[in-house]
Amino acid sequence: MVSRSEFRKLSRAYLDQARFRLESAARVMRQGKYAYCVRLSAEGVELSTKALLRSRGVEYPKFHDTSPALLALKDGLPEKEVSFLAKASEELSRKRALAMYGDEARGLGPDEIFGREDAREAYQTATESLRICQRLASKRR
Repeated sequence: MVSRSEFRKLSRAYLDQARFRLESAARVMRQGKYAYCVRLSAEGVELSTKALLRSRGVEYPKFHDTSPALLALKDGLPEKEVSFLAKASEELSRKRALAMYGDEARGLGPDEIFGREDAREAYQTATESLRICQRLASKRR
């Protein structure tokens, strides 16, 4: 059984990884690598939300979309923010594979699918998700 302090330690590690992903996402967006920015932003949301779940002692799902676990979390968290996080997770987890592999059925590579605006939106969503998760994960239960 994992202790509460170990969950908090893991939570902090995931938040650190999420911050690093978003630093990298900002850099590659400036370089015009928009699909890669979307992918890194999706990873940032995944790590941020898994950090929040860990901080609450919740076993997170072993797949990229954490929205079901977030929506099931009844832990006195602000409903509006949990809803935002769940939507961010669901949307960006869907885009993650496209940002990595493209759409093989349509013969489109990742860079043909995602542009500057897509990258900007994904990055902003991931940045806000990280901000919310950092604040909520740091609150004592």
